[in-house]
Amino acid sequence: MKKTDTDEQLFRSFLRGDHDSFNELMERYGDRVTRYIGGRIADQQEAEDLMIEAFSRVIIAEPDFISEGTFRAYLFKTARTVAIRFNKGYRLHHHFGLEDYSAELIGGEDHLEGMVHEEQNRIILNCMDQLKPDYREALYLRYYENMNLQQIGVVMRKNRKAVENLLGRGRNMLGTLLKQEGIDSNRY
Repeated sequence: MKKTDTDEQLFRSFLRGDHDSFNELMERYGDRVTRYIGGRIADQQEAEDLMIEAFSRVIIAEPDFISEGTFRAYLFKTARTVAIRFNKGYRLHHHFGLEDYSAELIGGEDHLEGMVHEEQNRIILNCMDQLKPDYREALYLRYYENMNLQQIGVVMRKNRKAVENLLGRGRNMLGTLLKQEGIDSNRY
């Protein structure tokens, strides 16, 4: 096992009995899947348990159809399903929150620059919270998880055109909200 192995290579290696490969996948995606689930259920402690359940379901399913570039989307799709099942009132309380992501967005070398950046990130997150849940989720998967349209479609169970529409409309609405807050959305 090498750090440069793809997710799919690691998963296949794990299925052949290499437990270090699974540890590497957990390192790569454990925290990310936990944050993703946490955004859907708004309970970080439960999100950690559900992350383990999502990984377990992937292992139990032993999807032999995993081809290059599809493991991450399959894992996040499974995580989404686990979160939906946990969230009994999903239809009434569909929520994809971004409160927990502000720490990831904060950066900058200079303290003042960091404070300005932190304030901008707070505004961005507040604006994203005003978006429809599907827009917010699509934008998160695209820009925080760097998923392509096909992967987002797998996770959200939408076709490519629907994902394009969600991203386009989400970006437009976010841009409008950011402009109202005095932030140049072209920088983001």
